[in-house]
Amino acid sequence: MNFGNFDEFGNPIGNIDSSEDESEVDQAPDPVNPQASNYVLPDDKKYFPSEKDVYKPYTEVKHEDEDREDYTKPIIAPDTKRKISLDLNPSEIPQTTYSSEFLIDLLKNTASIRNVAFVGALGHGKTGLIDCLVKETHPDIVEKELTKHDITNQVVGEGRRLDRLAWTDRLYLEKRRQLSITTEVMTLIEPDLDGKSYALNLIDTPGHPDFIGQVECGLDMADGVAFCVDIMEGLIGCGKRLLELVISRNLPIILVITKIDRAILEAKYSPDLMQRKINLIVEKVNQTLKIHGSKQKISPDLNNVIFTASQYNLCFTCYSIGLMYMRKPQAEAFSHRMWGKFKVNPQTTEIWHENALPSDVDPDDLPHPFEYYILGPLYKAFCEVISEEPDVWSKTLKIKLSAKEKQMNTIPLLRIALSRIFGTFSSLIHSISVHLPSPVDRSFGNAQIVARVAKFSTDSTGTVIRAYARVFKGNLEPGQKLYALGQKFDDDRTKVQNVTIGETFISHTRYATPCPEATQGMIVLIEGITPELEGVCTLTELMESGLTPIHVPESLMKVSVEALNQNDHQEMVRSLTVARLVYFGLQIEPSISGPGELFLDCVLNDVRNCFASIEVKVSDPFVSFCETVNHKSVTICESPIDESSSIGLTAEPLTTNVMYDLTNGALVDDTSKKLQNNGWSEYQSENVISFGPDKIRGPNILVDETLGTSKVLDQIKPLLVSGFLWSSSEGPLCEEPIRGVLFKLCSLNCEENARIPMVKIFPALRKAVYASMLAATPRLMEPYYHCEIYISGEAEREIAMTILEKRRGKIQGKDEVLDGTPYIIIKADVPLIDMFGMEVDIRARTNGNAYVLSWFSEWRIVESNPLDNSVSLMPLRPAPLSYLGRDFVLKTRRKKGMSEDVDLSKFCSPELLIEIASLTGQ
Repeated sequence: MNFGNFDEFGNPIGNIDSSEDESEVDQAPDPVNPQASNYVLPDDKKYFPSEKDVYKPYTEVKHEDEDREDYTKPIIAPDTKRKISLDLNPSEIPQTTYSSEFLIDLLKNTASIRNVAFVGALGHGKTGLIDCLVKETHPDIVEKELTKHDITNQVVGEGRRLDRLAWTDRLYLEKRRQLSITTEVMTLIEPDLDGKSYALNLIDTPGHPDFIGQVECGLDMADGVAFCVDIMEGLIGCGKRLLELVISRNLPIILVITKIDRAILEAKYSPDLMQRKINLIVEKVNQTLKIHGSKQKISPDLNNVIFTASQYNLCFTCYSIGLMYMRKPQAEAFSHRMWGKFKVNPQTTEIWHENALPSDVDPDDLPHPFEYYILGPLYKAFCEVISEEPDVWSKTLKIKLSAKEKQMNTIPLLRIALSRIFGTFSSLIHSISVHLPSPVDRSFGNAQIVARVAKFSTDSTGTVIRAYARVFKGNLEPGQKLYALGQKFDDDRTKVQNVTIGETFISHTRYATPCPEATQGMIVLIEGITPELEGVCTLTELMESGLTPIHVPESLMKVSVEALNQNDHQEMVRSLTVARLVYFGLQIEPSISGPGELFLDCVLNDVRNCFASIEVKVSDPFVSFCETVNHKSVTICESPIDESSSIGLTAEPLTTNVMYDLTNGALVDDTSKKLQNNGWSEYQSENVISFGPDKIRGPNILVDETLGTSKVLDQIKPLLVSGFLWSSSEGPLCEEPIRGVLFKLCSLNCEENARIPMVKIFPALRKAVYASMLAATPRLMEPYYHCEIYISGEAEREIAMTILEKRRGKIQGKDEVLDGTPYIIIKADVPLIDMFGMEVDIRARTNGNAYVLSWFSEWRIVESNPLDNSVSLMPLRPAPLSYLGRDFVLKTRRKKGMSEDVDLSKFCSPELLIEIASLTGQ
């Protein structure tokens, strides 16, 4: 081979095939590979069919570069419809033992209506008692397994059956926390022992102290009270407080001793010990009634004491037991001997009075009739069902059981046995019908229609607001135009709105029955009037004085809130407005305030999740303070009104007795006489100008002590009253309300017939109020809460005492032992500002073996000078007790955006400041 024909890389040079010797021969072309020649580039490759291949020729196809909808909007939106309660759909409404037409007709007869509020301490069986009545009238109700997630994505009863129906706990929040939060109304028909039917408006109220405002609303709609007491716990402090509230309303009561099964199965009381426990409860209730001036008497022989065990469908009274032994005429006399100083001879079954016993008979050897005729058969029924087989005890107790019932467990069999022996809850209805009155007209004036809107609630979505209205006089019909008089209408005639009555319904808690009109005595739900209403009000056709205002509980615990997304601010404001209607006592301006931690926690949950779907930022909790004085003003503090007029005041603390009567509203009537009973002179008591900042409950008083200026005072008295209400609402230290101060009007330099405008009177009076307080040793007051800590051992007691000591708690008296139980109650007063998280701390440290109930007790003076500028406070460290007053003032002023020091020159002239400093030595 000739390598010269190739280059260094092996490529041929020139035409290596050309050869003169070779002849050119035409050759046929090589066959071509079709796949290699038809290769298509990836960019030109056709992956999908074109529009012409897919659509018909008449189809118009458009190509767009941008989405028409915002990228934040999902293509398939999630289901955001809220469901906050267990309200039933129309198809889910259960059948009742009566028709809705019969219910509406019976409600038109006022004598057949009973409006009953079930009141009692936390966990004392109020809701369970109503459940028994609901089950009797709604036989088709079956407890469902709640497997749906509620609005906070927490499972309620996932995969299990709830232990109790809790019909009046309609909110998912109530189910999750296992306690009642709001007052609910359940209307139904039940017969008494004589077979007469009554329309009952059963008002279930919460038992937790934080929701006492809901109890106030429930009592306002009721004409009588069924007061529930757990037989094991007895009349504890929380229950006693509620009983005092009922007595202050002058409402008749019946006593319901609940959970008597606990005394038999848990505590294992003997019949004799159980009777003593019942007697102790009755005595404590009667003692409380007597102390607070009530003439009512509670006793089992009067048939106003009912014994129940809702878990086992058990209910009886002495009268219902008497009907089991004999006929009606003798049963009443028999029931009167079931209580008191009586003994029974077991051999002859004769009942003797203790004073009539033979001399040779020892009373201690004979059983009491209540023990022999009532508790004896009750204990026997429990023992037989628990210890024997169904075939055996059914013959002993003479109860017929079906084959299916014989296969049941012990608890269902106990329910069947006790309900068939002692009957239905007609004994409770009988006591209600006899001892509690039919609807009472509490209205006054010339109005023909008077109704009270006492409570608000929302539907299952949290969007529709409904009002509970109790009709006291006349009829309410849809379309009526009425006036809604606010709580403070008597003080401010502008507190009135024009409303139109919407549709009215009869409430059954989880469903409602349409009602064409609401007659006297009824409690109905009204839709369509809430946008105009601002809260509790009186509905009437005349602008006259409304019903007695409902007392608003103290709201001393506060938090500040802000929408996490500023675009949600309006939605948060709307949600807070709804919460203010639903939660009575809630104040939302300028911050959210309520009676306790649980109350605020429930409110914030509803604000976030129930009434809106927003994220909210919450501040650390803080409390309200009050301002007062320790001594009398060292001089008369003059404040100029104008160039020729001035006003002078002095300030001094009110006595404890006057403060107690004033804050309880006892000084509204016969003011002069009651003040004289508290040591006031006749002149001073007859010259009271006004209470303030509340016209009824004060807690401050303005008194006229000028001489010879009666004509001038009469001319400007309305302005002085209005100015005092405004001036006493905020004090000079940190703009907190003034409390417990007696202001004396010592000088009023003003010409007769002089027209002094309001814009001059108000600032002058306010400066005089502030100056007189600064001249009387001003002090700060902090709220104290009364705590009851329930423990079961010495170890838990030591833990509770340690926590109380760290939080400035003060033990009140000796530990109280719950009679017949191993539980101990520690009673203490704790400053509210140190109570945040205390309940959680105690429960966590004791592993749940202790729990705490607390409520507002009193205001106490912080014994340190709040104006001491020499005090230096270290950041992030607790202030010493001697510096607390200054610490509270500084932090409160900073929180409100005020300067740290009080500018005294705003309230006092330089001459007055020098005079006060020289007299006080400061």
